[in-house]
Amino acid sequence: MSTRRAVVHRIATAAPDDVSGLERAIAEGRVVPGAIVAIFGKTEGNGLVNDWTRGLAARALRDLLRRHAGPEAAERVCLVMSGGTEGGLSPHVTVFEVREADEAAVPGALAIGHAHTADLRPEQVGRLAQVASVADGVRAAMRAAGIVDPDEVHFVQVKCPLLTSERIAEARGRDADCATADTLKSMGLSRAAASLGIAAALGEVGALEEAAIGRDFSLASSRASAARRATR
Repeated sequence: MSTRRAVVHRIATAAPDDVSGLERAIAEGRVVPGAIVAIFGKTEGNGLVNDWTRGLAARALRDLLRRHAGPEAAERVCLVMSGGTEGGLSPHVTVFEVREADEAAVPGALAIGHAHTADLRPEQVGRLAQVASVADGVRAAMRAAGIVDPDEVHFVQVKCPLLTSERIAEARGRDADCATADTLKSMGLSRAAASLGIAAALGEVGALEEAAIGRDFSLASSRASAARRATR
């Protein structure tokens, strides 16, 4: 009987662009590159708007995936890079695989699903449009994992965008108004909207008002993790 098996690896890194550990795991057959669905990484960067280590790490990993799995498979992988180890954590990547296996499914076993949403326009960041987009993405990931009951979802990781001065200017050039002109504040609003999107998909919140995003702290998800996106 063919089923899917989730496999998770934690691999140390020596620098944001260090992929040697993952290269070695692939060469030794411990990681199947075509089965990788997501990679979470923790880098030495400052974790703020100008943290270039996230983009560097994502680029190095995407290049590796293109070499070993092909361009199309590489683009399907979700890359979630986070800066700010600052002596509190050892830099590393966590690699998630979903492999086909000739074994019976085990009820209650780990199941992994992933999904990509469409790019948000700057004026949608931190607003109900982002909430709806994330909610749709969570439901798609649940379908990919074969999960029907939202109560069986234990953790959702979302990589969410932030506003830059260039993105704000582009929106204003179209006479569109962004949720904030403060790039640092946009990180909080984007995380809030993403977290509420997760909560909406999992039935943890009901109908939402846009004014509540990032302001009404009674609205929350117990299973959400929302981080800044490394690239556009």
